[in-house]
Amino acid sequence: MFSFATDHRPSAPSAKQVFVYENDNVDSDFVCSICQEPLVDPVVEPECRQMFCRECLGAWLMKSSSCPQCRQPTALARVMLPPRFVTARLDDLRVVCPSCGCSYARKSLHEHVAACPACMQPPLHFISGHFLSSRWAWDPVCGLGCGSRVAPGGEKRHEDEECTAKVVACRAAEVGCEFTAPRGRMPEHEEKCPLNTLRVVVLHQQETIEMLTRSLEEMTTWRNQQSREIDTIKHDVVIDRSRSSSLGQAGEPLSSASAAPVFAAGSGRRVLRGARRRGGH
Repeated sequence: MFSFATDHRPSAPSAKQVFVYENDNVDSDFVCSICQEPLVDPVVEPECRQMFCRECLGAWLMKSSSCPQCRQPTALARVMLPPRFVTARLDDLRVVCPSCGCSYARKSLHEHVAACPACMQPPLHFISGHFLSSRWAWDPVCGLGCGSRVAPGGEKRHEDEECTAKVVACRAAEVGCEFTAPRGRMPEHEEKCPLNTLRVVVLHQQETIEMLTRSLEEMTTWRNQQSREIDTIKHDVVIDRSRSSSLGQAGEPLSSASAAPVFAAGSGRRVLRGARRRGGH
């Protein structure tokens, strides 16, 4: 018989800390091949169709990228849900409360703990293992129908990253694929989608185009800056020339050596404009 931890010291989560089953003869098809306990929140690996506890498979895939059963590459996002009768049968397994000894259906754990006087006494360490760490008993079920329990406040993250029931678009949607399906079925489509094969090439070309566009923008900015500097220089030259011309027209004194000779009116004598008469002449 599977048993709970009986001491009050914290310990690492373990499936054997979860339930005391009335009957040890659980069908082997409903036992997780990783923790060797009746499945909790079961998922199906698509390659070999083997069922695992969601948390067990997730922990396994943190250390390995292959299925523990068939050794084929897999990911938690690719798993599927088992038929409803599987989860129904697991939920109906009879378990024994380790505090009061009464028997109840496994699916009723939350209601039992809330009502059982013995369970109200601390510590509740005996349910802090695999079952509770997966939050399966305490959290509401995903509203999209994937069957997962979702912690309050984690609904959006679950739907955006994990929910196998959420309808998502093919990764090749950005290059023209219009196929949509629940996330759990999408890997099968993407393996065969011809546009998904071209997606990598198209994305590489897009990155190249974006890089060239940025380079062109930088060159255009540099050219405009150079044009502004040239216009500023031209403007300064025009101003300098205008100032020089204005000074010449204002009648600056000219030296006697450069004075232009002119003839005095009514006389045949030449005189220098602006020259002083010397000695009364």
